[in-house]
Amino acid sequence: MASSKTGNDLKSNKQACDPCKARKVRCNRESRCQQCCHLGLRCTYSASKQRRSNIDRGRHLRQWKSQSTKGSALLAPLSSTDDPASDVAATKTLLPVPDPAALARFLPAYEQSVYPFHPIISLAEAVESMNEMQTSQEARAFCYALAAIAINLTCTNQVHEQLEPWISAAMHLQQPLLNVEQITARRLITVQWIHVCLMGMQKLDLAYFYLRQATSMIQMLHVDSDDKDLSTSEKARRQRLYWLIFVHERFGAISFQWNVILPPLKSPPIMAPDIPAKVEFGFRQIYRLFSIVDADLLVKWNPSPSDPTQVITREWIEAKHHAIENESILSYYGEGDKKLSDDQIADLIITKHWLHMILWQIAVSQCLLSSSAKENHMSLLFPIRISSQLRSTLSNMPKEMFTIHGSCMQQKLFEITDTIGKCAEHHTCYLDRRSQWS
Repeated sequence: MASSKTGNDLKSNKQACDPCKARKVRCNRESRCQQCCHLGLRCTYSASKQRRSNIDRGRHLRQWKSQSTKGSALLAPLSSTDDPASDVAATKTLLPVPDPAALARFLPAYEQSVYPFHPIISLAEAVESMNEMQTSQEARAFCYALAAIAINLTCTNQVHEQLEPWISAAMHLQQPLLNVEQITARRLITVQWIHVCLMGMQKLDLAYFYLRQATSMIQMLHVDSDDKDLSTSEKARRQRLYWLIFVHERFGAISFQWNVILPPLKSPPIMAPDIPAKVEFGFRQIYRLFSIVDADLLVKWNPSPSDPTQVITREWIEAKHHAIENESILSYYGEGDKKLSDDQIADLIITKHWLHMILWQIAVSQCLLSSSAKENHMSLLFPIRISSQLRSTLSNMPKEMFTIHGSCMQQKLFEITDTIGKCAEHHTCYLDRRSQWS
C-alpha cells in the first residue's frame, strides 16, 4: 500500500492529493485541501514514485537495426482489422526477406505460364529485379508478386495458403504514389498481379480495389499520347499494359458487374521485336476477343436501374455472334514461330465459347430464341451443341491445364457449365408444355 504523508511533510508537497488526483480536479495542496473539506473526504498524499534516471532511449532502435542487418525483417500477412483473431494469425505467418536464389525456382513457371498472358516484364528483367531486391523496395514488391502469380497460375493444392504470405508482402511494400514519374511498368504490373491473386483468393472487394488502382495508373500515363521521349519498346510495353488491364476490366464487368473505365485504344499495340512472336500473337487474339465486349453489350448484359429497358433485336444478337465467329479457332493455333502453346489455345477457345454463352443468355432474356431456328446461335439448344464442340476440341489437352490456370479460366468454365444447365432446363420445360398442348 502507498504510504501517506503527515501534516509536517505537506509544505514540500508538489502534487495533488489522492482524491483530487483520482477525480482530476484542481487541488490547493493544503494539509486538508479545499476539495476534500467541501466533500468530507479523507485527504491523503501518496509518496511520489522515483523517476528512473538510467532510461535507454535508443534501445528499441538498436534492436530494430540489428534485426534488419541480419535479414530478419518480417512482414505480416494480409489480415482484416475488423477481426481480432487476424492479429494472432498475422504473427504465425511471417515472411522473411528471401535470397534471390530462393525466388529463382519460380522463374520456369513465370516464363511458361505467366509471361505469355502478361507480356510486360521479360524473364531477363525479372532476374534483374531479383538482384535489386536488397536495394529497391519496388523490386522486392515485384518479386513477391511474381512468386504469388506463379503459384496462382500453376498450383492446384493449398493455393490460398501458399499465396497468402507472398501477396501480403507485396501489398505491404506498396509505397505511396507521389508523382507520375514513379509509375513504372514494373510497379504497375505488380499492382495488376496483386489484383489477379486476390481474385484467386476470392477476396473480390480487395481485387476490385487493386484493379481500380491499376486503371488509374495506366490512365495517368496517357498511353494514347505521342510521347517522343519514350523508346518504341517502352511505348509498346505501355500499350500492352493498357490492353491487359482493359481485358481484366471487361471480364470483371461481365462476371461481377464491375464498372469499366478504359475505352479500347484506337490502334493495336506496336509490334515489339523484343518479345516472342507467339506471345505477341496470342496476346493480340485475346484482347481482340474482349474488344467485342463493348459498352453496348455491357449495358444490355447489366441494364442500368434508371434505364432497365434495352432494345435488343435479333439482328444485334446475330451481329455479335458473327463477330465472335470471325475470330476463327483455326487461326489460334498459328504457324511457325507463331504456333501457340496449349495454354494459350485453351484460354482463347474457352473465352470464345464463354462470350457465345453471354449472348445466348441475353437472347433468352428477350425471348428471341426458338428450338426450330435455322441459325445455330439462335436456337434454344445452342449451349448444348457448343458444349460438344468445346469438349471435342479440349479433350486432348491435359485436365490440369484448366484446374491450375487461375480463377478467370475456372470462372469462365463454371459460367459455361451453368449456362448449359439452364439450357437443358429450358428445353425440358418446353417439351413438357408441348406434350401438354398436344
